[in-house]
Amino acid sequence: MFSLCSISKLEQKTLTIVLSEFNFPISISVNNQKVIVSGLTERADCTIKTSIKTLQAIKAEQQITELIKQDKLALTADIKVAQQFASVAENLNIDWQSELATHI
Repeated sequence: MFSLCSISKLEQKTLTIVLSEFNFPISISVNNQKVIVSGLTERADCTIKTSIKTLQAIKAEQQITELIKQDKLALTADIKVAQQFASVAENLNIDWQSELATHI
């Protein structure tokens, strides 16, 4: 899945993503080397406000500064936290069908 070294850098860190297509925030935290997903925003170390389309552009084009200038992306607080979470996410290998099947 991911290396413990990369996730240990995110211990007690929270990234909050607010997508214009949804009516709720998504916060991703690391606590005791476990990833926790919630809707809590109180202790976000970094908050990204954008759309799904813009998130795809960030991954494809790596143009964060340009997207901010175009008001397509708002990023507050520690950008390094966002970059570290992105690095961990890029290295994930999740079988989503199996994961969803365990909850259905």
